[in-house]
Formats: sequence, structure tokens, C-alpha cells
Amino acid sequence: MSSTPGIGLEPVTTGFNATDATFTWNASYGQFLAWNTPGYTIDQFGASVSGPGKKLYWTFIDKPASVTEPVLITITAKDPKSGAVWGSSAVTLAWDGNYTVTVQNQG
Repeated sequence: MSSTPGIGLEPVTTGFNATDATFTWNASYGQFLAWNTPGYTIDQFGASVSGPGKKLYWTFIDKPASVTEPVLITITAKDPKSGAVWGSSAVTLAWDGNYTVTVQNQG
């Protein structure tokens, strides 16, 4: 039994203050969750979510149709006033069986 609802993801920024940005997360499979204190309630967001640079979790419920197709997770940080992109990153998760993923590539 896991002590978290999924794989924790949190933006790490350089060159700008993360609290000043709006972040957009996208996943090619699965969904994002927030796991909030004090009651550790889980909020489900789906495969795309935008908001402040807070920690999110990625998870999935059903096994994928194909384990040969990796999961691509992207994050983009933007200036909330102008919409200018301040930075972006991606991570690729490879399937190891039907219910396990490993980090294949990040950058």
C-alpha cells in the first residue's frame, strides 16, 4: 500500500519566481491529483490542469490499452498577465508491465 496517491511532481524554477507564474500540466495518459492538508483530501483534475506551482500527483486507474506507448507529462510556466512562456519541461514515463511506470527521460 502506497502512502501517496501517485507520483509526486513539483515545479523547480530558475530565472523567475514560481509563485508569480501560472503552470499548465498535461499528461498523455492518466490524471493529475492534488493531495491537500490538513485532511489529506484528494482533488481530481484529469489529464490537464492549470494553476499555481503547487505539488501535484500523477496517477492512473485502468491499465493502458498498450504498454508500448509511453506517458508524456509536460509542464509550461507562463506570465499570468502577458501569457509569455517563462519555461517548460517534460518527463517521459515508460511502462514496466500493466501497472508500473519508470522514468524514461526528463528534461
